[in-house]
Amino acid sequence: MPDINALFRARIGWDAQRPLAFEDIDDLLRETALSLPFENLSLFQGGPEPISERSLLEKIALRDEGGLCYELNPLLYLFLRRNGLEASLIRATIFDEDSQDWLPLGGTHVAILLWHQAQGYLLDCGYGLKQPLRMVPLCGEVARSANGDYRVAWPAGAGFAQLERRPPGEGWRIAYGFDLDDEIADCGALSEIQRRIAEDPRSPFNKTRLMALLTAEGSRVLTEETLTETRNGRQCRLALAPGEFEIFRRLFTRRFSELPA
Repeated sequence: MPDINALFRARIGWDAQRPLAFEDIDDLLRETALSLPFENLSLFQGGPEPISERSLLEKIALRDEGGLCYELNPLLYLFLRRNGLEASLIRATIFDEDSQDWLPLGGTHVAILLWHQAQGYLLDCGYGLKQPLRMVPLCGEVARSANGDYRVAWPAGAGFAQLERRPPGEGWRIAYGFDLDDEIADCGALSEIQRRIAEDPRSPFNKTRLMALLTAEGSRVLTEETLTETRNGRQCRLALAPGEFEIFRRLFTRRFSELPA
């Protein structure tokens, strides 16, 4: 089995000799967000293979690809566990801001719970351009990042929780809901989530290819029709000719070091 500790560090540019402490996780989340694109390309390449630790490493760490939430967060989860941190994977359901309702594909978002000194935190590197970039405490404390403010709310008082976000200059809105007890036990459950995203006609990710990546200055989004670059609040959009998607997808690869021997 390839070494996830060495490969993940090489993929995001994290010092191979630097211990991973709880206090480093916010920095880790930022570097992960700047390195791993949120993308659905495998859904259009003959169908994705079943999810396993090896398949995630080969896809994201060795082939320099990205993935969706059920790939990105499990890989980060495995890295955290490999470095001695207490973490688990949970299911969540996305809230659609346009329709102001929960998406019909319930339980197909994957996020991470991290526990440290009897305190819980929500981590998510698989929420595209809206990811928090920091740990979000389960106690309701606000986490602030370049992407805005984030907090976990408990509308029923216990059990069901919501991640809420407040983009800069705007009000609070629901991102997704989750239950602390709805843990993902194994890769088989991840593969089932992947199957639903790939096959269900209500899935937002099986219609057309998409790549999105946060950058130090803003973000970059690639579709079949356009490449959109946002830098320091200014947006530039380039219309693509047929076949140019394959050319511009190279802009979404960011590696700092050679693969370990």
